[in-house]
Amino acid sequence: MVQSGRRKVAKSYAMDEYLIERVATLAETGKYGSQSNIVSLAVAEFLARNESTIREQQSSAVAEHISDYLKSPDGKALIKSIISESLSVTNTKQKETVSPKETTKKNPVVIATEEYVTDDILGRELK
Repeated sequence: MVQSGRRKVAKSYAMDEYLIERVATLAETGKYGSQSNIVSLAVAEFLARNESTIREQQSSAVAEHISDYLKSPDGKALIKSIISESLSVTNTKQKETVSPKETTKKNPVVIATEEYVTDDILGRELK
């Protein structure tokens, strides 16, 4: 059976008799196709899980390397420089806008707690 340009190649492997009987039983139900299709699907599933496990291990190793770097003196220096740069940009933007102490209709003080939500948060026009 040829599917979407793929060629199947006949290959024989030794399997436990129990597995052969299970595959034959499944094939007889007609629900899963032929014995060949069942074995192909099982091998494809095994390979996909194996590749997924390898990717997870690689991802874990990368996360560990990043964590180790961030704990190192160079990593700590990087974090400090990022925070410092972020704060300097934030401070510059705050100086360009209205001071937090000054409130206007365009820049109201917004207070939100579980008990109280201002009209501004709800999107209603302030009077």
